[in-house]
Amino acid sequence: MSDAHPVAFVLSGGASLGAIQVGMLEALYERGIVPDLILGSSVGAVNGAFIASRAPSVATTQALGNVWRRLRRSTIFPLNPATLPAACCRGCWAFSSATRCSSTAA
Repeated sequence: MSDAHPVAFVLSGGASLGAIQVGMLEALYERGIVPDLILGSSVGAVNGAFIASRAPSVATTQALGNVWRRLRRSTIFPLNPATLPAACCRGCWAFSSATRCSSTAA
C-alpha cells in the first residue's frame, strides 16, 4: 500500500468501455500510479482480473490493448440467422412481461 492513502482502480462495466479503460490504465501506470486494490464490474472485472494477474506496468496495459484490438463482435456475439427470430422474441419478453412479442402472437 502507498504511504499516504490506498489507491483503488474502479473499473466499470459497459461493453466497449472496457477498451477505453486500457488507455486510462496505461496513463496511470506511465505516471507511476499503481493500485493497492482493483474493483470491477462486468467488463471492468475482466480488465481488472487481467491487470491484477500481471505486473503493474505499461507493458501489461499494452498486452491488454492487444487483446481488445483482436476482439471482433462475432467472437463475443456470433450471429446465427437460424436463432435470430427466437433471440428477438426473448428480448420482447425481457422488456415487457405483460405482452407477447407480436411475431409470436396468434
